[in-house]
Amino acid sequence: MKKYNFILLIIILHLFSCTNINKTETKSTPERVLRINETNFQKTCFPYNVNSLVDYHVLSQIYSGLVKYEASYLEILPDVAKNWELSKDGKQYIFHLNNNVFFHEDKCFDKGENEFTRKVNASDFKYSFELYCSKTKETKSAFFDIVGAKGFCELEKKCISGIEVVDDTTLVINVEKENPMFLHFLASIKAVVLPKEAVDAYGENCKIGTGPYFIKEFSTKSKKQTLFKNIKYFKRDKSGVSLPYINKIEFSFISSTREELDMFEKGAVDMVLGLTGDFVNDFLNNNIDKFQSNPPIYVLKQTKDVNQENIYNVLRSNVNNLFINQMNYIDLSIVYFKNPKRRAVNVK
Repeated sequence: MKKYNFILLIIILHLFSCTNINKTETKSTPERVLRINETNFQKTCFPYNVNSLVDYHVLSQIYSGLVKYEASYLEILPDVAKNWELSKDGKQYIFHLNNNVFFHEDKCFDKGENEFTRKVNASDFKYSFELYCSKTKETKSAFFDIVGAKGFCELEKKCISGIEVVDDTTLVINVEKENPMFLHFLASIKAVVLPKEAVDAYGENCKIGTGPYFIKEFSTKSKKQTLFKNIKYFKRDKSGVSLPYINKIEFSFISSTREELDMFEKGAVDMVLGLTGDFVNDFLNNNIDKFQSNPPIYVLKQTKDVNQENIYNVLRSNVNNLFINQMNYIDLSIVYFKNPKRRAVNVK
């Protein structure tokens, strides 16, 4: 009976998740805080040191690269680069950068003129890629397809010859061979842009990016991390509304999944991410009324991870636009709150 309820509910909830969104309504929710728990502590604020899912979830909201993933189907989309060209032989990329992208405000930019930020330019990407190359041990990364990257990392060259700065908004990257996965590397957290001023000032404690959110402080001992809306973030939705929609995100770090689910039931968090089937079965059967109510109070979303294992996210039904995918990539800049509508009921 439990198995029957579980399968039936997944089918019903899938239909709910496909409901069209009214794009003309206001999605900005300045008074609301999105609350998420992670079952591990955040260990770093430096993108090149990311090796856990929680670090990935947090830092992918803080930093941006040339391109990014679309959150539901993992297509490659423009990010800091507004568009790009690829040569016929697949060995040269020409990226054209947006000219309205600013780093998060910080005193490291102040030269006595009360200027606490600056625009991102193509030289920042060249600097960031060379910095990554000098620190990484991932020698099998697609990054090493860039002409001159291997020689630079082996300290034989002073710069990566395959990366050319044409002007402030044009960056050329030459690769040794055609590689369809190269753009996927550029969409990764390891290929984000960093300001030299912040790295010089803070080293691997640098937390200055260009993403939709920023953090004010970081500690490996903290049980909570708060992300604040970047009011100078350059992206807008299709209706011209500035992203992100939500002003503040609070990550808590509670390791117990059962305690995490208890927090969800008590209203302390808005979602539980990455649940396995055992936990989901019990939670569904204990809260079946909240999933089947009209409108529902809880919503279940399912996908498969890279190993084709089922993973589940449980959300409050007023959380919209949170997509899950095989890579566990989440884009919180497009998430917003909206109370669900009642479902139509067929009456015979």
